[in-house]
Amino acid sequence: MTNLLLEAYGVDKTVPDGTARRQVLKDCNLTLAAGEIVGIMGPSGCGKTTLLDIVAGLQVPDRGQVYLRGTPLDYTKPASLPPIRREHIGFLSQGYGLLPDESAYENLVLPLRFQKPTPPRKEWRALAEEKLEQVGLDVALEKKINRLSGGEKQRLALARALMRNPQILIADEPSSALDWGRTQHLIELFAQLAGQGTGVLLATHDPLLAAACHRVQNLETL
Repeated sequence: MTNLLLEAYGVDKTVPDGTARRQVLKDCNLTLAAGEIVGIMGPSGCGKTTLLDIVAGLQVPDRGQVYLRGTPLDYTKPASLPPIRREHIGFLSQGYGLLPDESAYENLVLPLRFQKPTPPRKEWRALAEEKLEQVGLDVALEKKINRLSGGEKQRLALARALMRNPQILIADEPSSALDWGRTQHLIELFAQLAGQGTGVLLATHDPLLAAACHRVQNLETL
């Protein structure tokens, strides 16, 4: 496959389980190409979130290798991973990762504060409004996160993941707090991003979302 953005080969991972450890991923392989939407499905506990975290450089595999645009992620140098992630990946976690006491605006522009070069501050508000419109969210930028509904938080977190137009969007259960209509909007957004060359990797239980993927990879509970 050409234009590969992400590759993972032979990934193993165990996690703490009481006094022992439980294996959640075993010899797992994954690829994501530019313009492709790939879904990860499987029962709870099968390692979907763990796999997304590993390819985003948020967790370290016990074995295996992950490549970003052909370059291996060096998990032995943790400080090297955040800059790579910030440059190439937009990440939407299940817990959203929003700052609850801050405004929607402050949450949205957080990625811009770490961007090099940093966009002019006079452009930040327009960028924030553009991304809110892109995800179909109509909220005041001054509104505090703790006053938003679950679905609003989810879409705001997605807007933040898109603030720097990443080459790769990784989303963990992105429709879990959305109704049917907003899920349809999400599907259209992912198709639009893929059409622009973005690679979209998502974990989901949602059959509607899965049906919109170019490929679906099923993980089994070990």
